Formats: sequence, structure tokens, C-alpha cells
Amino acid sequence: MSTIAELDRATVADSCATKLNDAQLTEALWNLHAQLPDTEQRVFEDVEKVLREHTGFYTAPASSRFHLNSEGGLFRHSLGVTYRLWSFDGPYRLHPQYAYLDIFLVGLLHDLGKANQVTMQGTPEGRLYPAGIPYYSREPLKTRPGEYKYARNKDRTVMSVPVGSLHTIATLLSDFWKPSPDAWQAIAYHDGQYVPEGRHVAQSESKLLLALHHADMFQCRYEGEWEKENWTP
Repeated sequence: MSTIAELDRATVADSCATKLNDAQLTEALWNLHAQLPDTEQRVFEDVEKVLREHTGFYTAPASSRFHLNSEGGLFRHSLGVTYRLWSFDGPYRLHPQYAYLDIFLVGLLHDLGKANQVTMQGTPEGRLYPAGIPYYSREPLKTRPGEYKYARNKDRTVMSVPVGSLHTIATLLSDFWKPSPDAWQAIAYHDGQYVPEGRHVAQSESKLLLALHHADMFQCRYEGEWEKENWTP
């Protein structure tokens, strides 16, 4: 297989759905980093470190029922959406209206609320550190010992996934990345008109929101139970 950097963006997005192994997913992530100016690379590095050390971004499923409902599904889905969004750069003319850093982080973090809900816990020294309650909990299947399913974690404060994503960004990442209003809107309403909340921005969507919604819906068609022969190359 060619290296990730040699493949076109849509092909990488397609492959993220089911084909890339863990090492290739990591290569694809850092290929995004390589596209950024030096100053934005540092932000990307800081954000990635927080995701890795303080969230379940790399281990959570993407869904409990529909797409990539397995460990690591959230990262696989989010990376695929990011490459799909990047592939839309030409037809949507996202850049230079939006910095590539914002395009990439909107794609990567749109479902961050599925990782874990951030709480702040104290140490004996009085310092606060981030801890979290997973969005999904693993429940063993009674009919198949050793297997499990994912279910919503009832210990969390109830909020939508987009609101949870923005809560985590505001709590953990605001020292590094401050989303523009268009980026904030894109994450908040990326489900579009599939949910009632989308009506708040109907006919007033930013270009970035429309592109993210398109990328998210398009990517889901390659994943999990929604996969169909006419969608998969």
C-alpha cells in the first residue's frame, strides 16, 4: 500500500472506515500535522497530547448502535471525517477562508463529547487535574460470555454530544485552541436537520458547518451497519 501522504484525501477517508490498521491511522493523523505551518503544528501537538492523556478519544466507540461500535471507533470515525472534510476543500473553497488547523480540529473534535465528560478532581496538594466519566460503558452480553455491548453511561450529566464536545474543548483545550464562531457553530450543529436543534441555524449555516455535516454523513455511509455495496469502492 502507498504511504498515507501519497494517497488522495478521499481515498484515505474511505480507508479510515474499515481498512486502515492502528499504525496507519496514526500515520494518517500525523500526516495532517505535517500540512500545518510551524505555529499551528504546536497547537495540534498540544491538543493531541491532551486527547491522549486526559480523554477516551482513542478508545471510545463511535456509536452504541450504528457505526463503528467497537473500541477505537471514535478515533477511526473522527479521522475519516477530517480527511473527508479536507477532500471537500476544493469544491467548498474552505481554505483560505478557514485555517487548515480549524478545518482539521473541527473534523477531529466534532464528536469529542462521546469520549468522556470532563470533571475536575483535586489532589492532596490541592491541584486540580482533569478526569472524566466515559460516554459509553461496556456491558457484558448474558447470552455470549466474554462479549459485550456499549450502552450510554447513566452516571454522566445528560447533554447532547455536540454540547459535550464543546464542553470538553472549553474545559481542556481552550489554552491551545480557541474556535472561531464558525467552528463553534459547525461543531454545535453538525447533525444538521436530522435533529430538532438544527432548526436554530436553518438557512443560516456557515460554509464550515455545511461541509462538516456533509463530511460526517458521507463518512457514516462507509461505516458499520450502514455500509452498502454501492457506497464502498
